Amino acid sequence: MASEHLTATDLTAPKILLVLTRYLGDTLLMTGVLRSLRSAYPKASITALVAHKGRFALEGNGDLDELLVVEDKFSLSGMMKLLQSHFRRYDWVINDKASGKSEIYAFLFGKLGSKTSWQARVLNQNMLGTWRSKAPFNHHCVLDDDDREHRMVRSMKLLEPLPVKVQAQIVVPSIPVALSLPMHYLVLHVPASNDLKQWSISNWRQLVDGLLHSGISLVLTGAPSERDKRLVSEVMNGLEDDPQVIDLSGKLSIAEMATVVKQSAGYIGPDGGTTHLASAFDIPIFCIVSVANAVMWGPWPYQMSIEDYQREPYEADAEQQVRGNVSIFQAHPDATYALQRNIHPQNVLSHVLAVIERNES
Repeated sequence: MASEHLTATDLTAPKILLVLTRYLGDTLLMTGVLRSLRSAYPKASITALVAHKGRFALEGNGDLDELLVVEDKFSLSGMMKLLQSHFRRYDWVINDKASGKSEIYAFLFGKLGSKTSWQARVLNQNMLGTWRSKAPFNHHCVLDDDDREHRMVRSMKLLEPLPVKVQAQIVVPSIPVALSLPMHYLVLHVPASNDLKQWSISNWRQLVDGLLHSGISLVLTGAPSERDKRLVSEVMNGLEDDPQVIDLSGKLSIAEMATVVKQSAGYIGPDGGTTHLASAFDIPIFCIVSVANAVMWGPWPYQMSIEDYQREPYEADAEQQVRGNVSIFQAHPDATYALQRNIHPQNVLSHVLAVIERNES
């Protein structure tokens, strides 16, 4: 694979572009790259180019100088407008997607042929040896389709040629929330991103009932979509007047959500963007994985180094595993679709209560 190392004297204040055209969770998993670059190059000008849905991961991020939101649907007029202010503007470009529009942005906005121009990107295995893996389009590449490697590890490999101390972490801005919340509560994020990942409503309700019976207050969250509101409403059925339960679904921005999670005694949710958000904070995280590959997509343990993680990475077939502050419950990979959704709520409840009790003692 192409790889060209830069030295600290190449540039002290580079103009850097991160092309991050994926969604919330993928973009959050690149915030450690952003933090590492900002720490190593405090005088750098750093821009992140994001898709509309990915912008929520970076709005208010103090490591950025500019957040550039592009249209989901490519248009000539939109591109011409971008070219006026960004054509060949950036010394270094880091592209987090193997193909598609991100390639066009990286090619057009990055400087080509100058002494200090440098591009790093992810590639699929079948792209090695093609023009995509060669200068001036690429100076360093990392494989994107290795299902045995966590996304955080892959992201940090993008920085290998740079004299940068990597900071493997999720960075999420938070803002004050004008809400009256209990002193001690758990956050439950009921909705998954799609039906395939969705833990059943009956399972969620059994978990909720068990937590309430143990005297724990709950804050339920979800996006403002009709689907999310419906799922939370079904779990809340009959609990609308219960003072131990607060429904904040559809009422929080990402930054407000971060504050609510940060102040909580723990977070329970499916694999997805909001659970990656929760891993920015030093709280117990309980992640219910139905069909995703936990090895690639498990929540990153709070500020765990790459070296510590690689000594004991997530396992693909463990029904329950703990790394740092993260507990993962997952179905066996050979289970049927119905069984994948049937991670037993009593097992989750028992483990959650044990961790909460241990933290309070």
